[in-house]
Parts: sequence; structure tokens; C-alpha cells
Amino acid sequence: MVSLRTLITTGVVVMATPATAMIGHLIRPLTYKTVMLFAPAQSIDLLNGPLIAFGQGPFPGIITGMEDIKRDLDSATEQIVDLSNYLQEGADDPQDVADAYWQFVRIQQVYLQILIAKAGLFTLVPVIGQPLTSVLRDSQRATDALGAKLISIIDSNYPYQNNQLISDRALLNGWYNRAIASYDGLIGLRKRDGQKEIRAFIA
Repeated sequence: MVSLRTLITTGVVVMATPATAMIGHLIRPLTYKTVMLFAPAQSIDLLNGPLIAFGQGPFPGIITGMEDIKRDLDSATEQIVDLSNYLQEGADDPQDVADAYWQFVRIQQVYLQILIAKAGLFTLVPVIGQPLTSVLRDSQRATDALGAKLISIIDSNYPYQNNQLISDRALLNGWYNRAIASYDGLIGLRKRDGQKEIRAFIA
């Protein structure tokens, strides 16, 4: 498959499709891929969650799916940088970008809420904390980079859409912070439990 970047930089694409619409097309597959993680995230329970220690259960697939979305986010952000050079006032509709990003943020929010709820099941299984915290932090960096780039493109010349993008970026960052705190807390619990075990052994 030829990327948008290749087509644009070689001059093959005639910008008959507005750049803002093409940016929206880059964001929507990320939304769909996030939806595909709902079912495995919802399937997490007390029995299958700890199987991550053996590379089994739903968590390894969830982590792989999040890593895949992270790679696509990085690629989309790079291609959006190229497309921003083709924005034409009057021809492009910034609401296309704002709407696509809004949908992505809301779906990501629902997904993160599921993960946060599932974290509460594993206060006695802290081994889950580290791998989830790591992939959540990577995902947050990638989603934030996308949001920042969109805000720089749909700037204060489009105040309504710019404010919408700023608000949505802050909302998504907040939910990532909550999710990271939920699983990072399991790492802290593991350390405290280890210290208790050491003290008990010494005693």
C-alpha cells in the first residue's frame, strides 16, 4: 500500500479532496481499532487477568493492540504534517478534523474507563501493573502528539474548532493519567508487598 506521504511528496495526488477531509480519514481507523479492543478489555476477570504472567489471557492481546494503535498514531501524525501544507482557506472545513478527533477521543475515553474499572480487580495481583503502565504511557505520548499537531494546524484562525480540539486533548490526557495511576498503583502495591515479605522473613 502506498502511503499518503509518498503520494503527496511525489506530486501524484491532486488535492481534489480537501486536506481536512483526508486528515479525518487518517484519524477514523484509529477510532475503529480502539473499538476492537473493547471486547478483550471487557473480558478481563479475576481468573484470566493473572495469566499475563504466562503470556496468556486477554492482556497480551490488549497490549499488542495498543502498540499497533500507537504505531498508527505516529504514522498518522507524520502524514498530517505533510497534509497541513495543502490546507486552503475556504476549501477546507476544519470541522472535519474536529469531529474526527472528537470521535477518537470519546472512544478512547470509553476504552480507558473499562481498563480503569478492571484495574480494581487486581489489588492482589500486582504483576499486571508494569506492562499496562508502560503501554499506557507510550499511548498517551502518541495521542498527545496527535492532538498537539491538530491544534497547531486548526489554529486560532478557527476559534470554535481550535477550542474544541484543545478541550478534547485535555480530556483524553486526563483519562490517560487516571488509567496510568490505576495500574501504576499496582506496581506500588507489589513493592510494598515485597517489603512486607522481606520484613517477615527477617523477623
